[in-house]
Amino acid sequence: MSRNPITILVPSLGVGGAIRTAIHLAAGIADRGYCVDLVSMRNLDALSGEVPDSVRLVQFGASRVRWSLPSLVSYVKTEQPRSVIAISTVANLMALAAIRLARTSTPLLVTEHNHLSSKAISRELWTNRLSPWLARLTYSGADAIAAVSDGVADDLADITRIARERIQVIYNPTYSPQYEFQARMPLVDDWFVPEAPPVILAAGRLHPQKDFPTLLRAFREFRSTRNARLVILGEGPERGHLEHVIHQLELNSDVRLPGFDPNPFRYMSRARMFVLSSRWEGLPGVLIQAMSVGCPVVSTDCPSGASEILHKGELGRLVPVGDHRSLANAMEAEIVAPQSVERLRSRAREFSLENSVNGHLSLLPSITPAEVLSIPDSNEHRMTDFAAARIPA
Repeated sequence: MSRNPITILVPSLGVGGAIRTAIHLAAGIADRGYCVDLVSMRNLDALSGEVPDSVRLVQFGASRVRWSLPSLVSYVKTEQPRSVIAISTVANLMALAAIRLARTSTPLLVTEHNHLSSKAISRELWTNRLSPWLARLTYSGADAIAAVSDGVADDLADITRIARERIQVIYNPTYSPQYEFQARMPLVDDWFVPEAPPVILAAGRLHPQKDFPTLLRAFREFRSTRNARLVILGEGPERGHLEHVIHQLELNSDVRLPGFDPNPFRYMSRARMFVLSSRWEGLPGVLIQAMSVGCPVVSTDCPSGASEILHKGELGRLVPVGDHRSLANAMEAEIVAPQSVERLRSRAREFSLENSVNGHLSLLPSITPAEVLSIPDSNEHRMTDFAAARIPA
């Protein structure tokens, strides 16, 4: 007998903000009593341990997302989801293709988590350059369209020529009361003891999008007048380049790249300031996370999301993208006159799981507000084998 789940589709369970968003969203919807599948197309599973028992995990195990299409078609035909929520551009495109090939009328909510035009300009991957054209060609076929910020929604409307009124803004479920507990966890590090110099913190994938070289140059200028240290949490393809820049700028003794840490909140609660130096974002959840534990923030005014989170600079200083001198000046101003901790925490709480779940469920055409499905007696994690499926002719 089919379970008719609400399905949340992600490219993989590799480390990333959008993937954590999907896991939190799946858990939040399951907590309302709905039957939920989290479907991962690619064989990256770093975050699979964070999927709660209330959510069934389905993994196709493909080495490339595009090669999972036959499995996804088979899944849609066999499981007959009540609705599908696709998370990220590639998941949106795959869901649209799979539902069409499966010849079903499965309701689909596509969600855009990033600034498509900025991704295309970056030219990192040929698929990024194709994304705007493919979105324009296909997104109008979705039953509902959502974006994680007003900036992403405006950009998406521009690219796809879909009426802006049709694109709803649903903020990511970024805030959790659990963060305050995680922030109090021990941190054995002599850089974070009370008598040590102030620590500036950044976090994110070591990737050109995050523009950590600009942060390093800003920190060198900031450090020229103030004793301080910089920690950048995260891992990624730019590690070698960043280590070279650190050496060039003679910052080896005052900058650390400790890698990915599953609990950044214990760093955030002890840092003097959090800095986001990104070239572009969708809705930078790491800013919200830092604010949730009372850490003052400085950010580039990148497209998009940071200005919305910070109320156009009222809750944290905004500087132009790529301008290390402006960033250094903002860091100095923030350390001298930091924002109110309570105002930061209050704003972070607005990005709650409850608000996000309400927003997503309201856009699913097959769900009515009063409807609650029973959670199955057995909702175990498992890898479901759809690999033998074939795309119908």
